[in-house]
Amino acid sequence: MFLRFGLEHTKGSKYPMDPGYHKLVKESKPLADNTEYRSLIGSLLYVSVNSRPDITASVGILSCRVSCPSELDWTEARRVLRYLHSTKDYALKLGAKQQDLNLMGYCDADWATDVSDRKPCSGYLFQLGGATIS
Repeated sequence: MFLRFGLEHTKGSKYPMDPGYHKLVKESKPLADNTEYRSLIGSLLYVSVNSRPDITASVGILSCRVSCPSELDWTEARRVLRYLHSTKDYALKLGAKQQDLNLMGYCDADWATDVSDRKPCSGYLFQLGGATIS
């Protein structure tokens, strides 16, 4: 995927998305052609669903802009790729003693903080023996 989007020799990123993305999105001009953007978002959606839940929030935010992406959206989608490149050696470590297999669940919701559309955002986390499983 890195070769396909010209990021094979890229510098990695610590974060999958810029925290100030929502403030800057209105200032960016639209892309002339959104074909590459759609292709990248589709690839990232596949990766987030099947193996990298840590990018799901970023990819979900960027996928809302598929019909009319801007240059900033393209930059942020490529940042997700750079994040994947820098964290490619990360792995889930499962393994706990039988007596430590406690199932813990957490959830959170953010109601209408996104000023662009006022839609809510929610998420959850389940851990088994201290390791995230969902």
